[in-house]
Amino acid sequence: STPVGNNSTISVAPTQTTTYFVRAEGTCNISQCDSVTVTIDVPPSPTATNVSVCEGQTVPDLIATGTNINWYVDSLLNNNVSTNDTFSTGQTLPGIYSYFTTETNTNGCESPGTKVYLTINSLPLPPEASDTLSCLAGPIPDLFASGMNVNWYNDSSLNNFLDSGNNLTTGQSTIGSFTYFATQTINGCESKGSPASLIIVLIPPTPSVLDQEICVGLQVPHLVSSTGNIIQWHADSLSSNSVFTGKDFNTGKTSAGIYTYLITDSLPGCVSLPDTASLTIYPIPPAPITTGQTVCFGNPVPDLTTTGLNPIWYSEPVLLIQAGTGPSFSTGKSQVGTYTYYVTQSVNGCVSPSTSASLTINPAPQISLNTYSVTIISGQSVTLIGYNAGTFSWSPSTGLNTTTNDTVISSTTTTTTYLVTGTNSMGCLDTASVTVNVWPLNINELNKNEMKAEIFPNPNKGKFTVKLVGWEPSSSGGKILVFNVLGEIVHQSAIENEMNEIYLRENCSGLYYVKIISENNVIVKRVIVE
Repeated sequence: STPVGNNSTISVAPTQTTTYFVRAEGTCNISQCDSVTVTIDVPPSPTATNVSVCEGQTVPDLIATGTNINWYVDSLLNNNVSTNDTFSTGQTLPGIYSYFTTETNTNGCESPGTKVYLTINSLPLPPEASDTLSCLAGPIPDLFASGMNVNWYNDSSLNNFLDSGNNLTTGQSTIGSFTYFATQTINGCESKGSPASLIIVLIPPTPSVLDQEICVGLQVPHLVSSTGNIIQWHADSLSSNSVFTGKDFNTGKTSAGIYTYLITDSLPGCVSLPDTASLTIYPIPPAPITTGQTVCFGNPVPDLTTTGLNPIWYSEPVLLIQAGTGPSFSTGKSQVGTYTYYVTQSVNGCVSPSTSASLTINPAPQISLNTYSVTIISGQSVTLIGYNAGTFSWSPSTGLNTTTNDTVISSTTTTTTYLVTGTNSMGCLDTASVTVNVWPLNINELNKNEMKAEIFPNPNKGKFTVKLVGWEPSSSGGKILVFNVLGEIVHQSAIENEMNEIYLRENCSGLYYVKIISENNVIVKRVIVE
């Protein structure tokens, strides 16, 4: 036989009871064999039964039959959780839990583990069951629930069992509402009850339908019944054939008008009282009527007005930016320019096309004169000139050679103040006045304090000098104003001396007017900026 070792001590691991033989072998002789038997003592595994229970029920203990029982949670038998025949796992949640149990004999030998399963099954969902409406005069239908192994009860506590199967014949035959409860059973676990009512009526209730309103051109909504079984739609009277059957009715109407329908619900053997539903399609209202406004700068700016209903004003033609509401719209504008707005009206929630209206603020002339006060000797005349207007009107006409030119000659014999009104091409007005003082013939030195003005260079690039000949300092001082052709002041400075430098910063080329005002004189000169 094959030797298993050649030392005085060997290590063996038999899996069953085995006898080993040993002898001593020397150089001269061989001894007799001796023997030793290794006995393997493997006790049998204990017996245990798998346990299955439904969620919510009391979880029973696991029980093993044997001697000196041990329980483990792993197949290697490392994690001991109990040493009793009866083992309470403490599990309550749905799942499959595995354990291993052994027994130990009087020799201290432990058996292989027996695998034991604890299965906690989830409760199935209640079956789907729906209420059933029936007419007393017709056949009473069964209640129905979809599910597996369906049971029916007549109480929510599920104590009073009636029948099993998906259909339940209730046996009811009187008017009323009768509620039953259906369960389904899967893996031996019964679900909670799902209520289902049988409602027996004399006639079905009148269906409920909301009226609909819409504007022409928009998507027309359907007429929809929120309740009912077999909904019938009639176009004029119940005697006519129905135009549609079902809860959701697409009328197909697109033209403006009011469309009325009668609706009934029916069950086998009876018909409900009718309800009325209307679809109203409103026409698009016409664009509102409005007119533009024109005003001269400096005058009160009028509102834009319209005759439309519920008008809304917009500042752009796409109608995204709302500027105001109401029949009268104050734009808030005050500067020269043309401002265009768009107005709509709405009737029954339908918005019209827009109408445009413009507010035009025209520039007013800035009338100036060659002088605002002049003195002459009786018998003399003086030339008066108006600037910055298209037409002029002078009043009174006393001593004037004309009253309608920009240049007039006054030969008045008495001191007279003339009012000149200038009108530009846009019909806007401005006024100025000049006083002609008339002195007796024996008065001399009338021009003693008369001042003259020179501007150079002229034309220029926006920088020029105003030279004042005959200027004398005074307690009231003086100032120089520069106007553009719109009459807007673009420069203002005090008179410092005879030579005054003017610099027009960031102004465009064109014609400007320079007005020099001193204690005794007002002079207006033209200057050109290139």
